[in-house]
Amino acid sequence: RPYAWTNKNIQDFWYSIISNDEKYFIGNIVAVEGKPLLVVDGQQRLTTISLLLIALRDIYQEIEISKKDEEKVKKTVDRIEKYLEDDDLEQSTESKYKRLELGKDVYQEVYDLMVEKKFDNNTFSRLGDSQKRYFNNYKILKKLIRDYIKGSELDRLDKVLKNVLELQ
Repeated sequence: RPYAWTNKNIQDFWYSIISNDEKYFIGNIVAVEGKPLLVVDGQQRLTTISLLLIALRDIYQEIEISKKDEEKVKKTVDRIEKYLEDDDLEQSTESKYKRLELGKDVYQEVYDLMVEKKFDNNTFSRLGDSQKRYFNNYKILKKLIRDYIKGSELDRLDKVLKNVLELQ
């Protein structure tokens, strides 16, 4: 089914993540064993978590940091990118696939462009409404993150990433 999370869904999810000091339970994920794993229930949550990781990666690369934090931020960005992309060890070393594979090619194309940082206004203008929702929700998440980290950017950004990576 199409990705359907609204602004309200995104904001509710965001506030649940940042307001919990303990590991936050996002609900059960139901999947059918196979390669790739077929998610039956939870695709919307997994997609949103991936959009959140893309937004975090991009903000880490955009914020002003001190010279002493450059290496730490680079390692953090590399770590996030490993969550978004994964080497398929059964293929050649040059073959990459996205860790999250969406059910329909039209959605996968948008997601891949966002992961690869190749998404622009020209791309956006040719998308259908349900495809635009991916990018719009990414922008909402990015704004929520920016608003949250004001004042102590790197420390608060690290806290958000920690909370996301500890979702259960």
